[in-house]
Amino acid sequence: MQVNLLKTPAPPPVNMSLSRHLLRQLSSTPKPSPSSAANLSFLRRDYARKVKEIRKDYIKELESQRLEKLRKDADKKEALRIANERKSAKAAKKKAEAIERQAAEEEFRRTDSPRSEAQLSFLRRDYARKVKEIRKEYIKEMESERLEKLRKDADKKEALRIANEERKAAKAAKKKAEAIERQAAEEEFRRTDEGKSREARILEEETNEN
Repeated sequence: MQVNLLKTPAPPPVNMSLSRHLLRQLSSTPKPSPSSAANLSFLRRDYARKVKEIRKDYIKELESQRLEKLRKDADKKEALRIANERKSAKAAKKKAEAIERQAAEEEFRRTDSPRSEAQLSFLRRDYARKVKEIRKEYIKEMESERLEKLRKDADKKEALRIANEERKAAKAAKKKAEAIERQAAEEEFRRTDEGKSREARILEEETNEN
């Protein structure tokens, strides 16, 4: 079977459904901090850059295969042209050339086409493997960022809870101190007021006696 490599096939599509699923999970959580957003943006750019480099290498290899096949085809066409020009020679020579040409064509069909197909299949598998490795690394980094953000959020909630408890305890202690102080002031007021009333009665009694 002949394989046409004149047109460079498009690289296999990259499935980003899992990456989009992780991004939706991150978007459903509270708004990330600037540092988390920067890390996420860096991971996206790094992932895209690596995939682009692999795609570039893939297309370069395909172009090399295409040019190599064109060269081989040109060599074989030249050999066939020379063989055709010898048709005007003797019958024995024509027969030998026909046999040689037939053998060359059979060898071409037997070896060149499977070899090109095998090389193309290898390039596709290698491309898919490299993209899969980069995707795995990308997802791992995304999960690490998500867990780190969850840990920071948990630390913030715990610190806020402790601060609220301390504030409530301080407020209760302040109220208790104010109540004690108010009670002491009231007792002092009653005590001094009773003393003043007693002095006033004594003074009034002395005045009446005089």
